[in-house]
Amino acid sequence: MRLIEALDYATEELNNCCESPEFEATVLLEEVSGKSKEEILIKNEILLKGVFKNFEKLITRRTNGEPLQYIIGKINFLGIDIFVNQKSFIPRVETEFMTGYAIMEAKLFKNPRILEIGTGSGAIAVSLALNLPDSLIFATDISIETLGICKKNIAYHQLKNQILTLCADSIKPIRLINQFDIIISNPPYIPEEELQYLPELVKREPRIAIDGGRNGVFIINQILRLSPLLLKKNGILYIELAKVNIPYLDIPEDLNFEVLDDHLGKKRIFRGVKK
Repeated sequence: MRLIEALDYATEELNNCCESPEFEATVLLEEVSGKSKEEILIKNEILLKGVFKNFEKLITRRTNGEPLQYIIGKINFLGIDIFVNQKSFIPRVETEFMTGYAIMEAKLFKNPRILEIGTGSGAIAVSLALNLPDSLIFATDISIETLGICKKNIAYHQLKNQILTLCADSIKPIRLINQFDIIISNPPYIPEEELQYLPELVKREPRIAIDGGRNGVFIINQILRLSPLLLKKNGILYIELAKVNIPYLDIPEDLNFEVLDDHLGKKRIFRGVKK
């Protein structure tokens, strides 16, 4: 079987389980064959039987509902490769957008000190570090297993001297009073009463990374209450959230705040500045 035949086969198999079957088939074929999209389409070489069998296994995993990102073990986040696995949440475009905001504003600080709460794969922390070489970043997560994939990404991008990791429950153990220029977080914010209605693909991701408790603000409000203690004067807090969370936010008096739009014009990014 040639590469294009394999691609057509996979596209047909994936047609009923994903929104972009040709794209996902191409990604999986690139992964298993080691060929680029251009090489697949132009050279159309013969695919060895053993390679095709491995390709079939990947297609089966996808048709069984496993997210593409977990199958190939990585994502592209703001133009960089980030490893992910079943223990880590898959960052979305909204998170890239929030991180972009933070990068722009962090450049206004000299040697910025940054705290990320709930780092997961470390996508935010790694992106910040690569774009802010004079920064020092503290990345926390409640799961020691999830921190393992974060550390893998830190090592892959050679950032061990710039990103420090800490296994911690939200913001509570942090004792660096008035030390941070920026705090950033993509916490769990799906209301627990809505979890059952999530797409099956999202349900495959760690529940701890998506379950925001009642009204989706359990962790968000912890961060809001404690972050003014940790931020320097004029320090900035970024939190990714959903519009449904906004009426239930417990915003402290010492934060000036606004909710910024994401790439689709939806209110998704809380931005607070310490007075």
